[in-house]
Amino acid sequence: MSERCAYPHAGIHGGDLSEEAVTAARANMGHTSGVHLKLWDGQRLPLDSGYAGKVVTNLPFGRQISSIACIPVLYEGVLREMKRVLKSGGQIVCLTDAGGPLLAAAEKAHLRLTTVADLRLKGLHPSIYLLQKD
Repeated sequence: MSERCAYPHAGIHGGDLSEEAVTAARANMGHTSGVHLKLWDGQRLPLDSGYAGKVVTNLPFGRQISSIACIPVLYEGVLREMKRVLKSGGQIVCLTDAGGPLLAAAEKAHLRLTTVADLRLKGLHPSIYLLQKD
């Protein structure tokens, strides 16, 4: 988020289900104007429908989630909610190493995949997925 604040923006809203993660993000951001960080559930965002032009998420994956069986249900709920808050033509940027469940959830939410970029990150091999709401 701090990198995004270097560019013009109307407002940046961020959150996490973990209070520890929100506290760390607040410490990293300091008192930056137009940035709002909250404790929230990605499946129930406190934003109006059609509010955001872009959504960026580092989805739980790999060692962050205790059961691989939970990922498909989580991703479906998160993408459905992100689509709700997106404006028409809006974009979602997702970081995950669980590409199969992400793409299945995107298809169920009627989000179009436009780009995939593969990475190496701390011994893991996640990808960045760019999804679009038509």
